[in-house]
Amino acid sequence: MGNHGDSARRDKALELAYQRACTNHEAISEFRVKLLGLLPLATGTVSLLLLRQQDSEHPEILQSLGPIGLLGLVVTVGLFAYELRGMQRCHRLEVQAGTLEEQLGLSTEEGPFLGQPPRSLEGMLGLPAAGLIIYIATAFIWLYIAGYGFSWWMNPFQAGWLVPAYGIVLAVAWMLLSRWLPSPERSRRNDT
Repeated sequence: MGNHGDSARRDKALELAYQRACTNHEAISEFRVKLLGLLPLATGTVSLLLLRQQDSEHPEILQSLGPIGLLGLVVTVGLFAYELRGMQRCHRLEVQAGTLEEQLGLSTEEGPFLGQPPRSLEGMLGLPAAGLIIYIATAFIWLYIAGYGFSWWMNPFQAGWLVPAYGIVLAVAWMLLSRWLPSPERSRRNDT
């Protein structure tokens, strides 16, 4: 009888751990998606308003664009550091939930974590890629604003080097992040 009770307690503990892993994963993912949607919208709106205002009736705003751009860049980098932690936590919860699904005896058709297709593009498809693309683009927008405010360039064409620089930074960051954040499938195999 004791063995059956231990088994029932273990099953209940596994189910509780699985529910918590799913709830935490969903909450973190939902927050990350909202932030990824809000960040470029807010950055684009603010930058458009600032650049438009300084060109029309408020030329004194030009003096503020440099510090505002640097502040926006620093805030973006800070939010990206938070995003990296969110990636780590989601990754760990995916691995944990997949392992719990195996222990609960769920098949790949029944378990959302075991049954998800493997991430392609070096394990980056989904939120990791979206985060990387959006955060780097946002950082480059703030860099452009800072440069305009500090008179690093006086017209948009002088800042043309930012476009290929964005591509280079994105490619390097993509390679680094894909090595730092292995796919959940590889992690589950390595844990066993």
